[in-house]
Amino acid sequence: MRSFLCILMLLAFGGQVMAQDTIIEASPYDRALAEIETAIEREATNLNLSNFDLVRLPPEIGAIETLEILRLNDNNLVLLPSEIGNLTNLRELDLGYNRLRMLPTEMGQLTALESLYLNDNQLESLPSTIGNLTNLRELDLYQNNLTTLPAEIGNFTSLTQLQADQNMLTALPAEIGNLTLLTSLSISNNQLATLPNSIGNLSSLSAFGVSDNALTTLPASLGNLTNLDALFINDNQLTNLPAEISGLSNLRMLSARDNSLMSLPPEIGELSNLRMLLLANNQLRAVPEQIGNLSQLCMLELDGNQLNSLPLSLSKLSFDSDPYCEQRTEFSFTLYDNPLLSLPSEVVEGGADDILLYLDDQAQWHLQKIMIANVVGFTFLFLAISLFMRAYRRHNEHKPKAKRETVIG
Repeated sequence: MRSFLCILMLLAFGGQVMAQDTIIEASPYDRALAEIETAIEREATNLNLSNFDLVRLPPEIGAIETLEILRLNDNNLVLLPSEIGNLTNLRELDLGYNRLRMLPTEMGQLTALESLYLNDNQLESLPSTIGNLTNLRELDLYQNNLTTLPAEIGNFTSLTQLQADQNMLTALPAEIGNLTLLTSLSISNNQLATLPNSIGNLSSLSAFGVSDNALTTLPASLGNLTNLDALFINDNQLTNLPAEISGLSNLRMLSARDNSLMSLPPEIGELSNLRMLLLANNQLRAVPEQIGNLSQLCMLELDGNQLNSLPLSLSKLSFDSDPYCEQRTEFSFTLYDNPLLSLPSEVVEGGADDILLYLDDQAQWHLQKIMIANVVGFTFLFLAISLFMRAYRRHNEHKPKAKRETVIG
């Protein structure tokens, strides 16, 4: 009897352990399904399934008709079920940090969507139906494998932010010019060789990043972006800037480092609000005299060019401190690694401050050098005479006195 009771106890205990193991070992899919079923019952408006380690999303997701915010970021999703298109009340969808290679065409049914995050996936293309998302305000395509953007992107007339850095884009559709409410466009680290002329239609644009591409020229229409505050065109193959850049009347930051710029247009002097002009590591041999008109400059970077001389107008720039510059750099004027053959070597060795002083008044600088040289010369002459006189006196003091002849008479 005692043995029978022991067996029953062991079986009961083993059943509890197995039940516990079953709960602990519930798959990511089952856990997500349980969350979805709860959301359906509660008519939830917000569902967070991020970091669930999901490979597949349960199709039951489409039954949460009340859903407005869905977070599926940081999973391992490769595909999405077509049922996701049933979430017609969805305003925000985060699919970042997954392994998605494509999107279902049903995504085009999410017409209430305002924010769509697709960053850090493996997307090679976007379905044309995505153009139906006309209420979209923010689209993040950062770090995918996109080679093109569909022409339907031009339907996003409410879009204010578009990020498509770290892709493989070789061209932009002309329809991008329809995005007249766009304030931020970031398309750096792609393979763009040109920009469409329609880029000049982005009348609301304030920040434009197109660094690390293969651009050799910029369209003249760029000068139409009168609300542009910051332009980043670093690490391209630009040899010049269009004269129309003078139209960027509100520009405060122009960063064109690491290109092949050989000259600057005189019209650059018309950028009256410019605070930072970063031109390091180009092929500049001269700087136009008009650069002295940039009275608001608090940072000028000319390192690593081929400058032989500098315009006298540079001396007009005071490089006054400005919060815009202070939060970005501690330097105001840098000029390292330039030949500067027309300047005295001691001026160049003295750094930017000495160079500006020299440009401000070369005659005064030379006069001071002459005066210093004369003072030094007179000092050495005086010392030499003093030493000579001292030596002469000592010589006379130690010279044997001549014997007087005695006259006997």
